[in-house]
Amino acid sequence: MNAVASAEPTLSIVAQRLLCQPSEEDFRTAPVRLGRHGASSTSASDESKQVLAELFEGLGLPSQYGGGGDGPDVRWRTESHTVILDARRNGRLRLSVRRTAAHEDSESERFLRCAASGPQAGEGELPYLWRYQRIGPFQLAPPTPVAKDWVQLQSALEALLRAWSQHLEMLVGDNDAGFTIDHGDGQLALMVSPRDDVAVFADRRDGTDRDADHLAVMTARGWHSFIPVLSWWEAAFDRTPAGATAAAGLVVKELRARGVRTPGDLRLIRATLGSEGGRLDIPGAGIAVGTSD
Repeated sequence: MNAVASAEPTLSIVAQRLLCQPSEEDFRTAPVRLGRHGASSTSASDESKQVLAELFEGLGLPSQYGGGGDGPDVRWRTESHTVILDARRNGRLRLSVRRTAAHEDSESERFLRCAASGPQAGEGELPYLWRYQRIGPFQLAPPTPVAKDWVQLQSALEALLRAWSQHLEMLVGDNDAGFTIDHGDGQLALMVSPRDDVAVFADRRDGTDRDADHLAVMTARGWHSFIPVLSWWEAAFDRTPAGATAAAGLVVKELRARGVRTPGDLRLIRATLGSEGGRLDIPGAGIAVGTSD
């Protein structure tokens, strides 16, 4: 009897209280530490899935999915307060509740500070690298720190692709995430398939595989094949840290080969996740957001 009476409340009960009846003390309290998170450990991945399953069952689907280099960032948002599940560098998931306006104002200031020096995604400076809102009304996109040089751009893209490779499937199942990079005279596209690979595409700006010389150039640059039906070049990489590094490197190499002067000349368009609508923001890509026709 005593053992039952002294049992700690379940995660679902704690989360429901934070969402429905948070106390003043909850807003000041350090986040509750939960299971481990990590892509390299099966047990840590299983713990993350279990935590998410309990929260989804207790609170329903989140208002916002997202994440960064440290792990996922999932939120149940109300006008007054937001319950947040995120991860730290020590690999621990944590749950907290914060006042919505104050927390989002603080994050906006962090984005603006990063805009002065470019994205420092690998160092965890940005609040998150990507954010997906399922249904409206949608929050405005956060300020996007634009990469100052090619090194920063490659680092930003690599960090984003690593994050998607690590926790996209765990959060949104089989839904693919991707975006297009417009450089004014052509386009490249990136896509991460949770159950498949990291893919990079480039339009046929300079020719097709029927030109033997051009085929040799593109193959040497890192492209794997030409897709006649789409008229795009394609390269696919494993959904691993090494694959993310290779994909980001190919994008930068291709842009520079096409004569793009700086990352500031690029625009990010057509960011999508799945086929059910919603809004995908990618402030960690290091590319200014443009408009698609």
